[in-house]
Amino acid sequence: LWVIYVGISLAETIALRLAGMPLYDSMCHTFGTMATGGFSTKNASIGFYTSPVIHLIITVFMISAGANFSLYYFLLKKNFAQFLQDTEMRTYLLVIGVSSLIFTALLYNQEYYTSVFESTVSAAFNVVSIMTTTGYATADTDTWPMLTRVWLLILMFIGGCGGSTGGGIKVVRYVILFKYAYAQIITSYAPQRKSIVKLSGNPVSQPVIDRTLSFFFLYLIIYGIGVLVIAWYGYDWPTTISSVAACLNNIGPGFSSVGATGNYAFMAPFPKVFLAFYMVAGRLELFALMIYFAPDFWKK
Repeated sequence: LWVIYVGISLAETIALRLAGMPLYDSMCHTFGTMATGGFSTKNASIGFYTSPVIHLIITVFMISAGANFSLYYFLLKKNFAQFLQDTEMRTYLLVIGVSSLIFTALLYNQEYYTSVFESTVSAAFNVVSIMTTTGYATADTDTWPMLTRVWLLILMFIGGCGGSTGGGIKVVRYVILFKYAYAQIITSYAPQRKSIVKLSGNPVSQPVIDRTLSFFFLYLIIYGIGVLVIAWYGYDWPTTISSVAACLNNIGPGFSSVGATGNYAFMAPFPKVFLAFYMVAGRLELFALMIYFAPDFWKK
């Protein structure tokens, strides 16, 4: 794992350096990309660099960081079938691809981008940045069409793949949930049929499905509570819902006051501490932290 992680990091640093980014910035942005942390040495984030080559390089490596790192092990072992047949990876790339194409179409006009290439690069970069929970930005997405902003909010809750450095609910959980929901639909009209939920050809046990359902439900409840708490302070609607989503999913930028060109400095002390707690909860994927709030945990 260390060899894979360091190897990909070196590759990105070298690629950014060859694309014209200073060595120090190349290293810092590599660290921010591979850890899906999104911290930049520039206030304008990656938008400081106008080179589309730099944007494309970081896009590719953000996708790499959001993928399951165990798949790279199979690639090193020349087990290409394992990589190509992975359901989560295919779903992950499909969501990125479809989202990028739709964003490109919506942004290709006189108001945003007059070039198909510019529209594609900007769309792909910001879609990947939000979905992998990296948080880099090349544009002020608050000025984009409403559909793209709502779409980005949804992508915040998807996140990267299991076994990646990305946050969010994770693609693998959505795959399991959709397959389980489909199996229940089949069972509703054909109870004699036994529907088995499979992931990459392997059956998923009922305890794993139950845990996934519990996690998803708990995630939504905690998000809802967070929105209510932040709403108490009277911030505008986009700031309220996106700040909680951005912190719980470990992204960083949201919309409006906490958008790509803003920050959280204006917030009162308690919302800052509260959202900091949500960042920790999101990074630990809830269960590890929520057990401390279960009364039964403290019983001898």
